[in-house]
Amino acid sequence: MFFDKLTYKVSGVYLPAMINGDHSGLEPSDEVALAAFLESLPTDGVVFDTVSDEEGGFEECDICGLMANCYTLIVLVRNPATEAAIAEYCDRTDAPADAVSAFVEYFGLSDIENFEDAYCGEFRYQSDVDTYLVETFLEGLTIPKAVEGYLDEDAIARDMRYDHTVIESGSACYLLRNW
Repeated sequence: MFFDKLTYKVSGVYLPAMINGDHSGLEPSDEVALAAFLESLPTDGVVFDTVSDEEGGFEECDICGLMANCYTLIVLVRNPATEAAIAEYCDRTDAPADAVSAFVEYFGLSDIENFEDAYCGEFRYQSDVDTYLVETFLEGLTIPKAVEGYLDEDAIARDMRYDHTVIESGSACYLLRNW
């Protein structure tokens, strides 16, 4: 499934009510504002996380409109249109659906046609990505045996990453050539 990530700025006073139903700290006007805010959220949205904004500055709360020390509320909403576009692309190109989904989440749906040119493979670990990059770089080169021990494979992998993007998604790492 593909989700859009919506973010809201929320004053900490509302979090207990939103997370565990504890409305004891809310004034009646806060209850009304919270109810209206919750009503405005997509019905298929799932609260994914709340992140403390550690800058220490005050921001406008999306619930009450007042300046407050806010948290970022992250709500995930299923996006069937994007899912359908990914499925259509995968059917047309035989591209791996999980990799295309990670690509679209990272780069956006508008870049989906670049996937085939960019995709280098799926790996389990970052170290596997580095090994692939080094092997790809050295492929076809004739390295004298006396010099092989002096190659800095970490530096080769690091330099090769400048031309690539690694997307970690679930238990996979997808390697993409920058286009």
